[in-house]
Amino acid sequence: METLELLPRGTFESLVDRGFNKEFARGIVGDLAPSDESLPKNPRLAHLVSSASRRELASEGQLANMLGMDRVEIRELIDVFGDTGGDDFAIDLP
Repeated sequence: METLELLPRGTFESLVDRGFNKEFARGIVGDLAPSDESLPKNPRLAHLVSSASRRELASEGQLANMLGMDRVEIRELIDVFGDTGGDDFAIDLP
């Protein structure tokens, strides 16, 4: 995400210095495996992926490589936000 300029440079190193690791992330984010639900377990990740794709900062293949996912999973994250391109959350309230 730093490479895409979605986070300031040095963010990852700062997190690692403060104890960030895969187990810690997994405990917060949960399993990122695709599910049958219409929304991902991590809507923020879907938002960032969709935004990066819409802004043409990275291709689906590049995003898949960076995140250790396959293209189908990336496409599912992008599709969650449909025409909004990941710029805002569309919520219909009664």
